[in-house]
Amino acid sequence: MADVEGIIRRFNRLKSRRDGYWLALWRQVRHYCMPDQEDTLPKGAETGLALFDTTAIAAREHLASGMYSWMAPGDRRWFKVQSADRDLSETGEVADWFALATDCLEAELASSNWAGELLKSLNDLACGLDAVIYCEDGGAASALAFRSYPVETVCYAVDERDRLDTVLREFELTARQCLQRFGESCPAEVRDAAESQDRCDEARSLLHAVMPREVVMPEKPGAAHMPYLSLYIDLKTKTVLDESGYEEMPYAVCRFRKSNREQYGRGPGIDALPEIRMLNAMRECFLRNCEHAADPPWMVPDGSLASRNFNKGPGGIIFYRPAMSGAKPEPVPRGNSVQLDAQVIDAERQRVRERFFWDVFDPLGDLRNMTAQEAVIRNNAKMVPFAPIAGNVHTDLFGPLIQRAFGVCLRRGLLPPPPPALLESPGYKVEFVSKIALSLKRQSAQGWVSTEASIQGLAAADPSVLDNFDRDRIARDLAEANGCEADWLVPVDERDQARAERAQAQAQAAQAQMLSDMAGKAGQLARAPEPGSPLGMMMGGIQEAMP
Repeated sequence: MADVEGIIRRFNRLKSRRDGYWLALWRQVRHYCMPDQEDTLPKGAETGLALFDTTAIAAREHLASGMYSWMAPGDRRWFKVQSADRDLSETGEVADWFALATDCLEAELASSNWAGELLKSLNDLACGLDAVIYCEDGGAASALAFRSYPVETVCYAVDERDRLDTVLREFELTARQCLQRFGESCPAEVRDAAESQDRCDEARSLLHAVMPREVVMPEKPGAAHMPYLSLYIDLKTKTVLDESGYEEMPYAVCRFRKSNREQYGRGPGIDALPEIRMLNAMRECFLRNCEHAADPPWMVPDGSLASRNFNKGPGGIIFYRPAMSGAKPEPVPRGNSVQLDAQVIDAERQRVRERFFWDVFDPLGDLRNMTAQEAVIRNNAKMVPFAPIAGNVHTDLFGPLIQRAFGVCLRRGLLPPPPPALLESPGYKVEFVSKIALSLKRQSAQGWVSTEASIQGLAAADPSVLDNFDRDRIARDLAEANGCEADWLVPVDERDQARAERAQAQAQAAQAQMLSDMAGKAGQLARAPEPGSPLGMMMGGIQEAMP
Protein backbone atom coordinates (compact mmCIF):
# COMPACT_ATOMS: atom_id res chain seq x y z
CA MET A 1 0.00 0.00 0.00
CA ALA A 2 1.37 3.39 -0.97
CA ASP A 3 2.31 5.84 1.75
CA VAL A 4 -0.16 8.58 0.79
CA GLU A 5 0.71 10.93 3.64
CA GLY A 6 4.42 10.56 2.88
CA ILE A 7 3.80 11.37 -0.78
CA ILE A 8 1.82 14.47 0.16
CA ARG A 9 4.55 15.62 2.56
CA ARG A 10 7.15 15.15 -0.15
CA PHE A 11 5.02 17.13 -2.59
CA ASN A 12 4.66 19.99 -0.10
CA ARG A 13 8.44 20.10 0.45
CA LEU A 14 9.17 20.15 -3.28
CA LYS A 15 6.47 22.72 -3.90
CA SER A 16 7.77 25.00 -1.16
CA ARG A 17 11.29 24.81 -2.55
CA ARG A 18 10.06 25.42 -6.11
CA ASP A 19 7.84 28.38 -5.26
CA GLY A 20 10.41 29.93 -2.92
CA TYR A 21 13.18 30.02 -5.50
CA TRP A 22 11.46 30.11 -8.89
CA LEU A 23 7.82 31.22 -8.86
CA ALA A 24 8.46 35.00 -8.68
CA LEU A 25 10.99 34.74 -11.53
CA TRP A 26 8.62 32.66 -13.65
CA ARG A 27 5.83 35.21 -13.14
CA GLN A 28 8.06 38.03 -14.36
CA VAL A 29 9.04 36.06 -17.44
CA ARG A 30 5.41 35.18 -18.15
CA HIS A 31 4.45 38.85 -17.84
CA TYR A 32 6.91 40.05 -20.46
CA CYS A 33 7.12 37.01 -22.79
CA MET A 34 3.81 35.15 -22.44
CA PRO A 35 1.26 37.39 -20.71
CA ASP A 36 -1.72 35.22 -21.65
CA GLN A 37 -0.34 32.57 -19.26
CA GLU A 38 0.06 34.79 -16.21
CA ASP A 39 -1.30 32.87 -13.22
CA THR A 40 -1.57 36.01 -11.06
CA LEU A 41 -4.51 37.41 -13.02
CA PRO A 42 -8.13 36.40 -12.46
CA LYS A 43 -9.57 34.21 -15.20
CA GLY A 44 -10.83 36.38 -18.04
CA ALA A 45 -8.95 39.50 -16.86
CA GLU A 46 -6.96 41.74 -19.19
CA THR A 47 -3.43 40.51 -19.82
CA GLY A 48 -0.23 42.40 -20.50
CA LEU A 49 -0.92 45.28 -18.10
CA ALA A 50 1.91 47.85 -17.97
CA LEU A 51 3.47 46.22 -21.04
CA PHE A 52 4.80 48.78 -23.54
CA ASP A 53 6.87 46.61 -25.88
CA THR A 54 6.05 43.23 -27.44
CA THR A 55 9.48 42.35 -28.84
CA ALA A 56 9.96 39.53 -26.33
CA ILE A 57 6.52 38.10 -27.17
CA ALA A 58 7.31 38.09 -30.90
CA ALA A 59 10.78 36.62 -30.29
CA ARG A 60 9.31 33.86 -28.12
CA GLU A 61 6.75 32.98 -30.78
CA HIS A 62 9.46 33.03 -33.46
CA LEU A 63 11.71 30.68 -31.50
CA ALA A 64 8.89 28.27 -30.62
CA SER A 65 7.63 28.18 -34.22
CA GLY A 66 11.18 27.71 -35.50
CA MET A 67 11.84 24.78 -33.18
CA TYR A 68 8.56 23.21 -34.21
CA SER A 69 9.12 23.68 -37.95
CA TRP A 70 12.79 22.67 -37.94
CA MET A 71 12.73 19.93 -35.30
CA ALA A 72 9.29 18.26 -35.40
CA PRO A 73 7.42 19.42 -38.52
CA GLY A 74 4.08 17.92 -39.37
CA ASP A 75 4.71 17.80 -43.13
CA ARG A 76 7.84 15.65 -43.25
CA ARG A 77 9.62 12.89 -41.34
CA TRP A 78 11.67 14.11 -38.40
CA PHE A 79 12.48 10.86 -36.60
CA LYS A 80 12.89 7.17 -37.29
CA VAL A 81 12.97 4.14 -35.03
CA GLN A 82 15.69 1.59 -35.68
CA SER A 83 17.41 -1.32 -34.01
CA ALA A 84 20.01 -0.52 -31.37
CA ASP A 85 22.25 -3.10 -33.05
CA ARG A 86 23.62 -1.26 -36.07
CA ASP A 87 24.51 -4.39 -38.00
CA LEU A 88 21.07 -5.85 -37.33
CA SER A 89 19.34 -2.61 -38.35
CA GLU A 90 20.84 -2.90 -41.83
CA THR A 91 19.45 -6.36 -42.55
CA GLY A 92 16.49 -6.47 -44.89
CA GLU A 93 13.62 -7.77 -42.74
CA VAL A 94 14.60 -5.78 -39.63
CA ALA A 95 15.09 -2.55 -41.59
CA ASP A 96 11.75 -3.06 -43.32
CA TRP A 97 9.96 -3.70 -40.01
CA PHE A 98 11.34 -0.57 -38.37
CA ALA A 99 10.51 1.51 -41.46
CA LEU A 100 6.92 0.26 -41.32
CA ALA A 101 6.77 0.80 -37.54
CA THR A 102 7.99 4.39 -38.00
CA ASP A 103 5.28 4.98 -40.62
CA CYS A 104 2.60 3.66 -38.23
CA LEU A 105 3.90 5.78 -35.37
CA GLU A 106 3.94 8.91 -37.53
CA ALA A 107 0.34 8.24 -38.57
CA GLU A 108 -0.79 7.90 -34.94
CA LEU A 109 1.00 11.11 -33.94
CA ALA A 110 -0.62 12.96 -36.85
CA SER A 111 -4.10 11.78 -35.85
CA SER A 112 -3.61 12.78 -32.19
CA ASN A 113 -3.35 16.20 -30.53
CA TRP A 114 0.45 16.00 -30.57
CA ALA A 115 1.10 19.12 -32.70
CA GLY A 116 -0.93 21.56 -30.59
CA GLU A 117 0.34 20.32 -27.23
CA LEU A 118 3.95 20.29 -28.46
CA LEU A 119 3.70 23.90 -29.59
CA LYS A 120 2.44 24.91 -26.14
CA SER A 121 5.44 23.27 -24.50
CA LEU A 122 7.88 24.78 -26.99
CA ASN A 123 6.50 28.22 -26.11
CA ASP A 124 7.19 27.49 -22.44
CA LEU A 125 10.67 26.33 -23.36
CA ALA A 126 11.33 29.50 -25.38
CA CYS A 127 10.36 31.54 -22.32
CA GLY A 128 13.04 29.72 -20.36
CA LEU A 129 10.60 27.64 -18.34
CA ASP A 130 10.65 23.85 -18.31
CA ALA A 131 8.48 22.09 -20.88
CA VAL A 132 6.23 19.34 -19.45
CA ILE A 133 4.26 16.94 -21.68
CA TYR A 134 2.20 13.93 -20.62
CA CYS A 135 1.46 11.01 -22.98
CA GLU A 136 -1.22 8.38 -22.34
CA ASP A 137 -3.34 5.84 -24.16
CA GLY A 138 -6.12 7.82 -25.82
CA GLY A 139 -8.70 5.05 -25.52
CA ALA A 140 -11.40 4.76 -28.16
CA ALA A 141 -10.92 8.25 -29.56
CA SER A 142 -7.24 7.94 -30.45
CA ALA A 143 -4.33 5.64 -29.73
CA LEU A 144 -2.31 8.51 -28.27
CA ALA A 145 -3.29 11.53 -26.21
CA PHE A 146 -0.93 14.32 -25.11
CA ARG A 147 -1.25 17.12 -22.58
CA SER A 148 1.09 20.05 -22.00
CA TYR A 149 1.21 21.34 -18.42
CA PRO A 150 2.66 24.60 -17.02
CA VAL A 151 5.74 23.96 -14.92
CA GLU A 152 4.11 26.02 -12.15
CA THR A 153 1.78 23.05 -11.53
CA VAL A 154 4.48 20.36 -11.50
CA CYS A 155 7.15 19.26 -9.04
CA TYR A 156 9.61 16.63 -10.22
CA ALA A 157 12.71 14.78 -9.11
CA VAL A 158 15.54 13.07 -10.97
CA ASP A 159 17.72 10.06 -10.20
CA GLU A 160 21.47 10.02 -9.70
CA ARG A 161 21.99 10.21 -13.47
CA ASP A 162 19.78 13.30 -13.78
CA ARG A 163 17.00 11.30 -15.44
CA LEU A 164 13.37 12.11 -14.66
CA ASP A 165 11.84 9.44 -12.41
CA THR A 166 9.24 11.23 -10.22
CA VAL A 167 6.49 13.71 -11.14
CA LEU A 168 3.98 15.24 -8.73
CA ARG A 169 1.36 17.35 -10.51
CA GLU A 170 -1.31 19.41 -8.74
CA PHE A 171 -4.53 20.19 -10.57
CA GLU A 172 -8.19 20.96 -9.94
CA LEU A 173 -11.46 19.24 -10.85
CA THR A 174 -14.95 20.10 -9.74
CA ALA A 175 -16.75 17.67 -7.48
CA ARG A 176 -18.97 16.61 -10.38
CA GLN A 177 -15.94 15.97 -12.61
CA CYS A 178 -14.29 13.93 -9.85
CA LEU A 179 -17.33 11.70 -9.61
CA GLN A 180 -17.48 11.31 -13.39
CA ARG A 181 -13.84 10.31 -13.63
CA PHE A 182 -13.22 8.26 -10.49
CA GLY A 183 -16.71 7.02 -9.62
CA GLU A 184 -17.23 5.31 -6.29
CA SER A 185 -13.55 5.74 -5.34
CA CYS A 186 -14.38 9.34 -4.42
CA PRO A 187 -14.79 10.03 -0.68
CA ALA A 188 -18.27 10.63 0.72
CA GLU A 189 -17.95 14.41 0.88
CA VAL A 190 -17.01 14.57 -2.83
CA ARG A 191 -19.99 12.37 -3.78
CA ASP A 192 -22.31 14.47 -1.65
CA ALA A 193 -21.02 17.69 -3.18
CA ALA A 194 -21.32 16.28 -6.71
CA GLU A 195 -24.96 15.37 -6.15
CA SER A 196 -25.82 18.82 -4.80
CA GLN A 197 -26.80 21.53 -7.26
CA ASP A 198 -25.27 24.15 -4.96
CA ARG A 199 -21.88 22.42 -4.49
CA CYS A 200 -21.33 20.33 -7.64
CA ASP A 201 -19.02 22.97 -9.13
CA GLU A 202 -16.81 23.31 -6.09
CA ALA A 203 -13.13 22.92 -7.01
CA ARG A 204 -11.17 20.02 -5.52
CA SER A 205 -7.37 20.01 -5.39
CA LEU A 206 -5.97 16.70 -6.64
CA LEU A 207 -2.47 15.31 -6.97
CA HIS A 208 -1.19 12.97 -9.67
CA ALA A 209 1.91 11.15 -8.44
CA VAL A 210 4.08 9.07 -10.78
CA MET A 211 7.18 7.42 -9.34
CA PRO A 212 9.24 4.24 -9.62
CA ARG A 213 7.91 1.22 -7.76
CA GLU A 214 10.13 0.11 -4.92
CA VAL A 215 9.09 -3.50 -5.52
CA VAL A 216 7.90 -4.77 -8.91
CA MET A 217 5.95 -8.05 -8.86
CA PRO A 218 6.06 -9.44 -12.42
CA GLU A 219 4.15 -12.54 -11.37
CA LYS A 220 1.04 -10.47 -10.60
CA PRO A 221 -1.12 -9.20 -13.47
CA GLY A 222 -2.08 -5.59 -14.00
CA ALA A 223 -0.44 -2.52 -12.55
CA ALA A 224 1.59 -4.39 -9.93
CA HIS A 225 4.09 -5.58 -12.53
CA MET A 226 4.58 -2.14 -14.10
CA PRO A 227 7.77 -0.28 -13.18
CA TYR A 228 6.04 3.08 -12.52
CA LEU A 229 3.34 3.66 -9.89
CA SER A 230 0.47 6.06 -10.63
CA LEU A 231 -1.69 7.55 -7.86
CA TYR A 232 -4.51 10.12 -8.02
CA ILE A 233 -5.00 11.61 -4.54
CA ASP A 234 -7.60 13.99 -3.14
CA LEU A 235 -5.42 16.41 -1.14
CA LYS A 236 -8.10 17.49 1.31
CA THR A 237 -9.18 14.04 2.45
CA LYS A 238 -5.87 12.29 1.54
CA THR A 239 -7.87 9.62 -0.26
CA VAL A 240 -6.52 7.55 -3.15
CA LEU A 241 -8.95 7.99 -6.02
CA ASP A 242 -7.14 5.71 -8.47
CA GLU A 243 -4.04 3.48 -8.33
CA SER A 244 -2.47 2.08 -11.49
CA GLY A 245 0.86 1.99 -13.26
CA TYR A 246 2.83 2.63 -16.43
CA GLU A 247 5.27 0.58 -18.46
CA GLU A 248 7.19 3.77 -19.31
CA MET A 249 7.46 7.17 -17.66
CA PRO A 250 4.43 9.00 -19.16
CA TYR A 251 5.84 12.48 -18.48
CA ALA A 252 8.69 14.19 -20.27
CA VAL A 253 10.36 17.27 -18.80
CA CYS A 254 12.78 19.30 -20.88
CA ARG A 255 15.02 22.12 -19.70
CA PHE A 256 16.37 24.57 -22.26
CA ARG A 257 19.60 24.82 -20.29
CA LYS A 258 20.46 23.78 -16.74
CA SER A 259 23.28 24.68 -14.41
CA ASN A 260 24.92 22.09 -12.20
CA ARG A 261 23.48 23.51 -8.99
CA GLU A 262 19.85 24.07 -10.01
CA GLN A 263 16.92 21.71 -10.37
CA TYR A 264 14.91 23.71 -12.90
CA GLY A 265 16.17 25.10 -16.18
CA ARG A 266 16.77 28.50 -17.68
CA GLY A 267 16.33 29.82 -21.19
CA PRO A 268 16.07 32.89 -23.42
CA GLY A 269 13.25 34.62 -21.54
CA ILE A 270 15.09 34.35 -18.22
CA ASP A 271 18.50 35.16 -19.74
CA ALA A 272 17.20 38.26 -21.50
CA LEU A 273 14.97 39.46 -18.65
CA PRO A 274 17.19 42.51 -17.79
CA GLU A 275 17.23 43.63 -21.44
CA ILE A 276 13.49 42.98 -21.77
CA ARG A 277 12.66 45.05 -18.69
CA MET A 278 14.95 47.86 -19.82
CA LEU A 279 13.42 47.78 -23.30
CA ASN A 280 9.94 48.01 -21.77
CA ALA A 281 11.01 51.05 -19.71
CA MET A 282 12.66 52.64 -22.78
CA ARG A 283 9.53 52.10 -24.80
CA GLU A 284 7.41 53.72 -22.09
CA CYS A 285 9.70 56.77 -22.07
CA PHE A 286 9.66 56.85 -25.87
CA LEU A 287 5.86 56.97 -25.92
CA ARG A 288 5.91 59.82 -23.42
CA ASN A 289 8.47 61.63 -25.56
CA CYS A 290 6.28 61.16 -28.64
CA GLU A 291 3.30 62.51 -26.72
CA HIS A 292 5.42 65.44 -25.56
CA ALA A 293 6.47 66.16 -29.14
CA ALA A 294 2.89 65.95 -30.42
CA ASP A 295 1.35 67.97 -27.61
CA PRO A 296 4.09 69.78 -25.61
CA PRO A 297 3.44 71.84 -22.50
CA TRP A 298 3.60 75.63 -22.90
CA MET A 299 5.28 78.37 -20.92
CA VAL A 300 3.05 81.43 -20.62
CA PRO A 301 4.42 84.61 -18.94
CA ASP A 302 2.02 85.86 -16.32
CA GLY A 303 -0.23 88.59 -17.74
CA SER A 304 1.03 88.22 -21.32
CA LEU A 305 -2.22 86.81 -22.67
CA ALA A 306 -4.92 89.15 -23.86
CA SER A 307 -7.48 86.47 -23.01
CA ARG A 308 -7.51 83.50 -20.71
CA ASN A 309 -8.74 81.34 -23.62
CA PHE A 310 -5.41 79.74 -24.63
CA ASN A 311 -6.04 77.85 -27.88
CA LYS A 312 -3.09 75.58 -28.79
CA GLY A 313 -4.97 73.37 -31.23
CA PRO A 314 -4.27 73.22 -34.99
CA GLY A 315 -4.98 76.60 -36.60
CA GLY A 316 -5.61 78.20 -33.23
CA ILE A 317 -5.02 81.92 -32.65
CA ILE A 318 -3.32 83.09 -29.48
CA PHE A 319 -3.69 86.76 -28.47
CA TYR A 320 -0.90 88.10 -26.32
CA ARG A 321 0.34 91.58 -25.23
CA PRO A 322 3.57 92.51 -27.07
CA ALA A 323 4.03 95.49 -24.75
CA MET A 324 5.54 93.16 -22.14
CA SER A 325 9.07 93.27 -23.62
CA GLY A 326 8.20 90.66 -26.24
CA ALA A 327 7.09 88.07 -23.70
CA LYS A 328 4.83 85.51 -25.35
CA PRO A 329 3.77 81.86 -24.89
CA GLU A 330 6.20 79.22 -26.20
CA PRO A 331 6.44 75.40 -25.91
CA VAL A 332 8.70 73.87 -23.31
CA PRO A 333 11.89 72.56 -24.97
CA ARG A 334 12.35 68.78 -24.82
CA GLY A 335 15.37 66.48 -24.73
CA ASN A 336 16.50 63.90 -27.31
CA SER A 337 14.81 63.68 -30.67
CA VAL A 338 12.20 61.00 -31.25
CA GLN A 339 14.28 59.61 -34.12
CA LEU A 340 17.34 59.14 -31.92
CA ASP A 341 15.24 57.40 -29.26
CA ALA A 342 13.82 55.06 -31.89
CA GLN A 343 17.32 54.09 -33.06
CA VAL A 344 18.40 53.27 -29.51
CA ILE A 345 15.26 51.18 -28.98
CA ASP A 346 15.79 49.30 -32.26
CA ALA A 347 19.33 48.42 -31.19
CA GLU A 348 18.03 47.09 -27.88
CA ARG A 349 15.33 45.11 -29.67
CA GLN A 350 17.99 43.48 -31.82
CA ARG A 351 19.88 42.38 -28.71
CA VAL A 352 16.71 40.80 -27.33
CA ARG A 353 16.07 38.97 -30.61
CA GLU A 354 19.62 37.61 -30.58
CA ARG A 355 18.98 36.17 -27.12
CA PHE A 356 16.07 34.22 -28.63
CA PHE A 357 18.18 32.80 -31.51
CA TRP A 358 16.31 34.90 -34.05
CA ASP A 359 18.98 34.53 -36.74
CA VAL A 360 19.03 30.72 -36.44
CA PHE A 361 15.44 30.44 -37.66
CA ASP A 362 15.52 33.38 -40.08
CA PRO A 363 15.41 31.79 -43.56
CA LEU A 364 17.25 34.74 -45.15
CA GLY A 365 18.81 36.94 -42.50
CA ASP A 366 22.36 37.81 -43.56
CA LEU A 367 22.40 35.18 -46.35
CA ARG A 368 21.42 37.61 -49.09
CA ASN A 369 23.80 38.29 -52.00
CA MET A 370 25.62 34.97 -51.48
CA THR A 371 26.11 31.92 -53.60
CA ALA A 372 24.11 28.81 -52.68
CA GLN A 373 27.21 27.08 -51.31
CA GLU A 374 28.16 30.08 -49.19
CA ALA A 375 24.61 30.28 -47.85
CA VAL A 376 24.65 26.59 -46.89
CA ILE A 377 27.97 26.95 -45.07
CA ARG A 378 26.81 30.07 -43.23
CA ASN A 379 23.46 28.52 -42.34
CA ASN A 380 25.14 25.38 -40.99
CA ALA A 381 27.47 27.55 -38.91
CA LYS A 382 24.41 29.25 -37.35
CA MET A 383 23.37 25.89 -35.93
CA VAL A 384 26.51 25.51 -33.82
CA PRO A 385 25.34 27.72 -30.89
CA PHE A 386 21.95 25.99 -30.98
CA ALA A 387 23.41 22.46 -30.98
CA PRO A 388 23.38 21.98 -27.16
CA ILE A 389 19.75 23.12 -26.96
CA ALA A 390 18.75 20.78 -29.80
CA GLY A 391 20.52 17.97 -27.95
CA ASN A 392 18.52 18.69 -24.78
CA VAL A 393 15.22 18.73 -26.68
CA HIS A 394 16.04 15.46 -28.44
CA THR A 395 17.24 13.72 -25.28
CA ASP A 396 14.78 15.00 -22.68
CA LEU A 397 11.59 15.67 -24.68
CA PHE A 398 11.33 13.95 -28.04
CA GLY A 399 13.19 10.75 -27.16
CA PRO A 400 11.13 9.80 -24.06
CA LEU A 401 7.84 10.75 -25.74
CA ILE A 402 8.57 8.73 -28.89
CA GLN A 403 9.55 5.72 -26.76
CA ARG A 404 6.37 6.10 -24.71
CA ALA A 405 4.23 6.40 -27.87
CA PHE A 406 6.04 3.41 -29.41
CA GLY A 407 5.23 1.29 -26.34
CA VAL A 408 1.56 2.31 -26.34
CA CYS A 409 1.15 1.53 -30.05
CA LEU A 410 2.98 -1.79 -29.70
CA ARG A 411 0.75 -2.94 -26.82
CA ARG A 412 -2.38 -1.91 -28.73
CA GLY A 413 -1.34 -4.06 -31.68
CA LEU A 414 -0.97 -1.11 -34.06
CA LEU A 415 2.51 -2.17 -35.15
CA PRO A 416 3.22 -5.21 -37.34
CA PRO A 417 4.54 -8.40 -35.69
CA PRO A 418 8.33 -8.14 -35.27
CA PRO A 419 10.58 -10.54 -37.22
CA PRO A 420 12.30 -13.43 -35.38
CA ALA A 421 15.72 -11.78 -35.57
CA LEU A 422 14.37 -8.78 -33.67
CA LEU A 423 12.89 -10.95 -30.91
CA GLU A 424 16.40 -12.17 -30.11
CA SER A 425 17.72 -8.59 -29.88
CA PRO A 426 14.71 -6.34 -29.13
CA GLY A 427 16.58 -3.15 -28.29
CA TYR A 428 15.77 -0.06 -30.35
CA LYS A 429 16.67 3.61 -30.50
CA VAL A 430 15.21 6.82 -31.89
CA GLU A 431 17.18 8.60 -34.61
CA PHE A 432 16.28 12.22 -35.46
CA VAL A 433 16.31 13.36 -39.06
CA SER A 434 14.78 16.83 -38.82
CA LYS A 435 16.27 19.89 -40.49
CA ILE A 436 18.26 20.84 -37.41
CA ALA A 437 19.38 17.27 -36.75
CA LEU A 438 20.60 16.89 -40.33
CA SER A 439 22.38 20.26 -40.15
CA LEU A 440 24.27 19.06 -37.09
CA LYS A 441 25.09 15.78 -38.81
CA ARG A 442 26.40 17.64 -41.82
CA GLN A 443 28.94 19.28 -39.55
CA SER A 444 30.49 15.86 -38.94
CA ALA A 445 30.04 14.88 -42.60
CA GLN A 446 32.05 17.95 -43.53
CA GLY A 447 34.96 16.28 -41.76
CA TRP A 448 35.10 13.57 -44.42
CA VAL A 449 34.92 16.11 -47.23
CA SER A 450 37.90 17.97 -45.75
CA THR A 451 39.78 14.72 -45.12
CA GLU A 452 39.21 13.48 -48.66
CA ALA A 453 40.50 16.76 -50.11
CA SER A 454 43.56 16.62 -47.84
CA ILE A 455 44.64 13.09 -48.77
CA GLN A 456 44.13 13.30 -52.53
CA GLY A 457 47.88 13.69 -53.07
CA LEU A 458 48.68 10.72 -50.82
CA ALA A 459 46.03 8.56 -52.49
CA ALA A 460 47.40 9.39 -55.94
CA ALA A 461 50.88 8.26 -54.89
CA ASP A 462 49.70 5.27 -52.89
CA PRO A 463 46.04 4.18 -53.40
CA SER A 464 46.32 1.80 -50.45
CA VAL A 465 45.95 4.85 -48.18
CA LEU A 466 42.20 4.66 -48.84
CA ASP A 467 42.13 1.25 -47.14
CA ASN A 468 42.08 3.16 -43.83
CA PHE A 469 38.48 4.22 -44.47
CA ASP A 470 35.26 2.22 -44.56
CA ARG A 471 33.92 3.83 -47.72
CA ASP A 472 30.64 1.90 -47.58
CA ARG A 473 29.94 3.28 -44.11
CA ILE A 474 30.96 6.77 -45.16
CA ALA A 475 28.66 6.67 -48.19
CA ARG A 476 25.66 5.54 -46.12
CA ASP A 477 26.30 8.11 -43.38
CA LEU A 478 26.70 10.91 -45.93
CA ALA A 479 23.41 9.91 -47.56
CA GLU A 480 21.70 10.01 -44.16
CA ALA A 481 23.27 13.38 -43.29
CA ASN A 482 22.00 14.81 -46.57
CA GLY A 483 18.44 13.77 -45.76
CA CYS A 484 17.98 10.70 -47.95
CA GLU A 485 15.04 8.52 -46.97
CA ALA A 486 15.98 5.31 -45.17
CA ASP A 487 14.22 3.09 -47.70
CA TRP A 488 16.30 4.61 -50.50
CA LEU A 489 19.33 2.75 -49.18
CA VAL A 490 19.63 -0.91 -50.14
CA PRO A 491 19.97 -3.16 -47.06
CA VAL A 492 23.52 -4.34 -46.45
CA ASP A 493 22.74 -8.03 -47.02
CA GLU A 494 21.04 -7.25 -50.34
CA ARG A 495 23.94 -4.99 -51.33
CA ASP A 496 26.49 -7.72 -50.53
CA GLN A 497 24.44 -10.29 -52.43
CA ALA A 498 24.24 -8.01 -55.48
CA ARG A 499 27.98 -7.47 -55.32
CA ALA A 500 28.63 -11.20 -55.11
CA GLU A 501 26.36 -11.87 -58.07
CA ARG A 502 28.00 -9.10 -60.06
CA ALA A 503 31.48 -10.42 -59.22
CA GLN A 504 30.43 -13.92 -60.22
CA ALA A 505 28.99 -12.65 -63.50
CA GLN A 506 32.16 -10.71 -64.19
CA ALA A 507 34.29 -13.78 -63.43
CA GLN A 508 32.17 -15.91 -65.73
CA ALA A 509 32.40 -13.29 -68.48
CA ALA A 510 36.17 -13.08 -68.05
CA GLN A 511 36.47 -16.86 -68.17
CA ALA A 512 34.32 -17.04 -71.29
CA GLN A 513 36.44 -14.34 -72.93
CA MET A 514 39.62 -16.19 -72.00
CA LEU A 515 38.28 -19.46 -73.48
CA SER A 516 37.25 -17.60 -76.62
CA ASP A 517 40.72 -16.11 -76.98
CA MET A 518 42.36 -19.49 -76.43
CA ALA A 519 40.06 -21.09 -78.99
CA GLY A 520 40.99 -18.41 -81.51
CA LYS A 521 44.68 -18.91 -80.95
CA ALA A 522 44.30 -22.69 -81.19
CA GLY A 523 42.53 -22.28 -84.53
CA GLN A 524 45.30 -20.10 -85.81
CA LEU A 525 47.92 -22.71 -84.82
CA ALA A 526 45.95 -25.50 -86.55
CA ARG A 527 46.10 -23.73 -89.93
CA ALA A 528 49.21 -23.91 -92.21
CA PRO A 529 51.17 -20.65 -92.20
CA GLU A 530 50.90 -18.37 -95.23
CA PRO A 531 53.73 -18.82 -97.78
CA GLY A 532 56.32 -16.08 -97.45
CA SER A 533 55.09 -15.06 -93.98
CA PRO A 534 57.65 -14.86 -91.17
CA LEU A 535 56.06 -17.91 -89.55
CA GLY A 536 56.13 -19.79 -92.87
CA MET A 537 59.78 -18.93 -93.46
CA MET A 538 60.61 -19.98 -89.91
CA MET A 539 58.76 -23.26 -90.28
CA GLY A 540 60.48 -23.89 -93.65
CA GLY A 541 63.88 -23.36 -92.11
CA ILE A 542 63.08 -25.78 -89.35
CA GLN A 543 62.00 -28.45 -91.82
CA GLU A 544 65.22 -28.06 -93.91
CA ALA A 545 67.34 -28.40 -90.82
CA MET A 546 65.66 -31.64 -89.86
CA PRO A 547 67.45 -34.89 -91.13
